Amino acid sequence: MEQDKTTGQLVDILGAELTLRDDDLVAGVVIVAKVIEGDGTVRLSQCWSEGMSWIERVGMLHTARVTEDESTTLE
Repeated sequence: MEQDKTTGQLVDILGAELTLRDDDLVAGVVIVAKVIEGDGTVRLSQCWSEGMSWIERVGMLHTARVTEDESTTLE
C-alpha cells in the first residue's frame, strides 16, 4: 500500500510553484486538484487554508479564473 502523502508533498511532486519575493507573506491558499480514482473515474477536489472564510475562497477562485482567462487571450 502506498504511504499517504500530505497536500504539500503532492504539490511538490507535481512541480507546482509560486514565485515569491523575500518579504512576501502567503496568507492563504486554495488548491483545486484533478483526481483519478482507482476505477478510472476523474473528479475535482479542493481544499483551502484553515480559517479562510467562504468569501475569501470564492474571491480567490474567481480571481484565478479571470487571470487565467486573460492570460489565454493574450496567447
